[in-house]
Amino acid sequence: MQKHLIAAATALLTLSSVQAAPMYYAFEWKGFNYSYTTPIDPEPVTRWEPEAVISGYFKADDVNSDGIITLGEVERFNAGEGEMIGCPGRDSDISGLTGCVIEHFSYETGGPLSFRARAEWSSAGSVYRVYYWDMPEHGRSNFSNDVCCGDSWLSVTQDTKFTMIASVPEPSTWTMLAAGLVVATGAARRRSRACGRSCPTV
Repeated sequence: MQKHLIAAATALLTLSSVQAAPMYYAFEWKGFNYSYTTPIDPEPVTRWEPEAVISGYFKADDVNSDGIITLGEVERFNAGEGEMIGCPGRDSDISGLTGCVIEHFSYETGGPLSFRARAEWSSAGSVYRVYYWDMPEHGRSNFSNDVCCGDSWLSVTQDTKFTMIASVPEPSTWTMLAAGLVVATGAARRRSRACGRSCPTV
């Protein structure tokens, strides 16, 4: 019976990996040249920051099974500042992340991730901070319209490291897999009881 259970579990795991299903991916780039200005001194100051990160996550489904996830296959995307797909436009009644635009997105399974995006932080319809991402070629820019703050940049260098931290199916996928294993286990037990000792072993 144990061999039948192992075979059933293997088949279900294989099926779950082959079938297209939405997945959550967490990513991180670490180590950047950090540049900044202040309202008093507009001349940029730059230093190497090995612990500086650009990180986030996305939820996507490789619908056409070509091994490359493009923007049309992405359901959720967060580059560290908030949900960018479906974020609201500028509105006098909305404060927070607004005006999100994702110009490009591409992730090759097990390989590189690249995207270009823009997002605004606004308050009562007035934009006070704008972020630009151009990964992995350049980095992230942060421009402030607030008199209290300056601008800043995280610039990619040859020492910047990329990591895809996680790649996990949606909870519903794991639920289906668990249900399948329960069914397979029950079938194997029923077969064992019906056969007694006469069933051939594999």
